[in-house]
Amino acid sequence: MAEENFRKRCGRWGEEQAEQLLARKGLNILHRNWRHGHEEIDLIAQDGELTVFVEVRVRRTRALVSGFQSLTKKKRTALRRATLAFLERFPETMFYRWDVVEYRLADPQFCHYEAMHYENVPLQEEGERGISSLSL
Repeated sequence: MAEENFRKRCGRWGEEQAEQLLARKGLNILHRNWRHGHEEIDLIAQDGELTVFVEVRVRRTRALVSGFQSLTKKKRTALRRATLAFLERFPETMFYRWDVVEYRLADPQFCHYEAMHYENVPLQEEGERGISSLSL
C-alpha cells in the first residue's frame, strides 16, 4: 500500500514538474490527463503548429530500466489508441509529435532528480505498423 501511494505521488509530482518544464521551453499546456476510455495521455501541449502528446515517466535512479526504456509495447499501443481518439475528436490537429519527459529520482523526497526531455519519440518499433508523428 505504501509503495502504491508513493507511485501515485511520483506520478502527480512528475506531471507537475513536466508541465513546468515544458512551459519554460515555451510550450502551451492544453490538457492534463486527457482520457479516452481506460487510456490516458499525461500532457498535451502546443509547440507552435505542433500538438505535442507527452508521456511522463518517473523512476528511481537505481532502477534497472530507465523511464524511456520502460515504455512497453502495450503502453505504446495504448498511447497510439488515445492519440487516434484525440485526433478524431479534434480533427483540426494537423501536425503532432510524441515526447517523453523522464525524471530520475535520487531520493524519495523529490529533492534530488535528473530531468530528460525526449522530443519526437517514435511509438512504434521497427517493423511495427501505426501512425507516425508530425503528420496525419
